[in-house]
Amino acid sequence: MLNLFEHDKFLFVAFEPGARGYRFCRELAHNYDNIYWYSCKENGVTPLDNSIENTTIKHRLISHNHFDRLVNGKMLPPLFTTIEPYYNDIEEYYPLFKKLFIERGGLDIMENGQYIMYPVHVTKSKIKEKFPNARIEEIIPDNIENVVDHYLNTSANFPAYLKMFDFRPDYLTTHAKILEKNKNATIRDLFDGTDKQYKKHVHTITKNLVQKRTQQVNDIFIEIPHLNLTEQEKKELYQIQSSLDYSEFAGHCTTTDPDGMFDGNYVARSPNLPTWVYDKFNDILGFSKRIVFLKNKGTMLHNDLNRKSSLTIPLVNTITPTIFYDTWASKLEWCVRGRECVWRREAGVCVCEVCGVCGWEPVARLFHNGNTFLQNNEIIHSVNWTDEWRYFFQISFRESFNESKKWMMIN
Repeated sequence: MLNLFEHDKFLFVAFEPGARGYRFCRELAHNYDNIYWYSCKENGVTPLDNSIENTTIKHRLISHNHFDRLVNGKMLPPLFTTIEPYYNDIEEYYPLFKKLFIERGGLDIMENGQYIMYPVHVTKSKIKEKFPNARIEEIIPDNIENVVDHYLNTSANFPAYLKMFDFRPDYLTTHAKILEKNKNATIRDLFDGTDKQYKKHVHTITKNLVQKRTQQVNDIFIEIPHLNLTEQEKKELYQIQSSLDYSEFAGHCTTTDPDGMFDGNYVARSPNLPTWVYDKFNDILGFSKRIVFLKNKGTMLHNDLNRKSSLTIPLVNTITPTIFYDTWASKLEWCVRGRECVWRREAGVCVCEVCGVCGWEPVARLFHNGNTFLQNNEIIHSVNWTDEWRYFFQISFRESFNESKKWMMIN
């Protein structure tokens, strides 16, 4: 008997309200054909069409990138924070969720090989409790103030009352009773306090939620604000690297593939760095293995056991993140068909020849945003291929990520 909740074609994009998650969802659907787009005039026929001329969706009139999960004119049932306040026990809801999800075509789409995408405002651990095999993308912002400001201009003005008659029970929770008394209320209206108090309230909640998300990535990367470069320093280093000869770096596809291969990174060295570099990084250079300039337009899945950690300092602005993966499949002794897994490279991804299972699940995305990060190079990571060059100044270390954190005295 089908267990819908164990299907591996659920895609959850988890983020805090105001973190521009719907824009990210649209970009995912645009970039990947195996992600279903809720195409209609209300959402936009194509993922990047966020015009609002033909929409009646109230949320979209406020935040243009918002979309509803419409399939053939019917809404796929909601999940988590959208529906939970309307139930005394959310477990009551899931049989209805399953029934409507199947009836409205969600399962057919997944069985045809496409992911069904749900933007959600919960943690990865909560998603995994109900959807253990789901693919999950998390957005972890580096600037909470920007998230809060965007939230106050968009999500705070969303209607608080949602009809959702197809999905609600035949009773009213305390939350539902409050909304029934004021069906025109916005999310902001539900808070009893001044705008200043509300902003502080939103900031506290957002900060706490982001901290929950970052707890799982603190062993992958961490920002080092006091080592950020000024715009003038970035410009000076960028000019230096522009005259250097780069060579492609031979790394490793995975820890299970010891053969060296070109991973997409290009490196160059300069014997003449400005004196301020040695002054700024004086306490660090004594531990460094090498200093290089690095550039890429994307990379294969790879790790680097010789440069176990590194300070990665962007020289240009880029919106393309570095993606880190959980090597869960490399730890399996047997594949899902009961035979030994045999890995092969396929378009930059390692896949089991026997069961077809990809061995890597994204667990974190590092959006550099012009800031300096200490990065764990032992974790398998990659960069999606784009047309733009990403340029970095990098100081690498033989020590592990956690060892480097200790001598840098980073908590």
